[in-house]
Amino acid sequence: MKSVYRYTVFVYLMLTSMQGWAQETVLETIAPPRLIIKARAKKDAIYLRWGVNDKLAWKYGNQYGYIIERATIFRDGVPLVESEKTILTGEAIKPRPLPQWESLIENNDMAAVASQAIYGESFSVNNGDESLLMKVINESGELEQRFGFSMFAVDQDFIAAEYSGLGFIDTDVKANEQYLYNIKMAVPEEILKIDETGLRISPSELDLLPKPFDFAGYYYNNAFVLIWEYDALLNFYSSYDLEKSEDGITFFKVNNTPITKLAITDVSGVSFTDSIPKYGKKYWYRIQGRTLFNELSPPSDTISVIAFKELLVGPEFKNNELLSDKKVILQWGFAEDEAWKLTGFDVLRSDRAIGPYKIIKENLDRDKRTYQYSEVKDINYFKIRAKGISGDYQDSSPAMVQPIDSVPPLPPSGLTG
Repeated sequence: MKSVYRYTVFVYLMLTSMQGWAQETVLETIAPPRLIIKARAKKDAIYLRWGVNDKLAWKYGNQYGYIIERATIFRDGVPLVESEKTILTGEAIKPRPLPQWESLIENNDMAAVASQAIYGESFSVNNGDESLLMKVINESGELEQRFGFSMFAVDQDFIAAEYSGLGFIDTDVKANEQYLYNIKMAVPEEILKIDETGLRISPSELDLLPKPFDFAGYYYNNAFVLIWEYDALLNFYSSYDLEKSEDGITFFKVNNTPITKLAITDVSGVSFTDSIPKYGKKYWYRIQGRTLFNELSPPSDTISVIAFKELLVGPEFKNNELLSDKKVILQWGFAEDEAWKLTGFDVLRSDRAIGPYKIIKENLDRDKRTYQYSEVKDINYFKIRAKGISGDYQDSSPAMVQPIDSVPPLPPSGLTG
């Protein structure tokens, strides 16, 4: 179980703003505890997921369990005069005993997180000499962590939810019937009063999952930044997988942990930063949404990005040659080991060293190292701008060009005495 702590560190960061159910924003105020239920119709089965918005309710749910009641209310499109009710759970559903988790957590990180939250000995290390008040505060904080870790983990993996007593598959269903599922906590009312909750669904409601949209990517600060719409599909997907390809055909998953929002913000999208294996090479990306029931959405539209290293040096002027009082040949050099990043050069001129500079010639060939300028003034300052393939540029230091004044002034006139 010690390895679980290393994995769950990142989870706690988001739990400060994402408590409990991934599809619900739960404010840590005096909101009464409540049950939340979701369902999904699959072939020949109804998948149920539920959770609570309160740490004490979660604790008592683990202790006393949950009861699922199903009422058949429609058959062949006709409402039944008396609904046919049945208790699906027999005894209340509770988290499975720890020994039953052992084989699962070897290959399921989310199950490991959930089992640690439920059965782990401690989520904090406290001083044995702490006061009673501090002990109460620390225990409350530990329960908050257990609750948050558990809710996050089961939102990412339906099997972990089943083992945690928060998921159920009803396979005794018929396509021509419609059901009303009610879930209630088996805790005595004198301990905790919490209303039951329910929803209506039919096995024939096989809704298609929407394709993620507004997916884009760009090269920035020596990394690929991928962004996409998140909030608009929050009712469908609790997290996403990012896939990458080197040929646009064969894709592999990039992320090792679920990609989800780390905070509740005014921005409706989410982003992921990926490292760059090789500069100058094209890569393809796409995303897939992941539901509470371990379903993957259709892939998003595929995008492609290329990364180029930025220029690290600028051009350097060499001997600029004056041809006349109006013409000059500018000459410069550029580091050979950086030349592969070039797309070309611009020539800039100003009347003052500090500028402002204006471009007098654009897009000289990347192999060009000289340029003749034929509008030299009495004093000139030039710069050479090297442009890189990543859209960046580097300017040279300014070089002053001043033609030789070889024409003498006119003889003085009007001399009298």
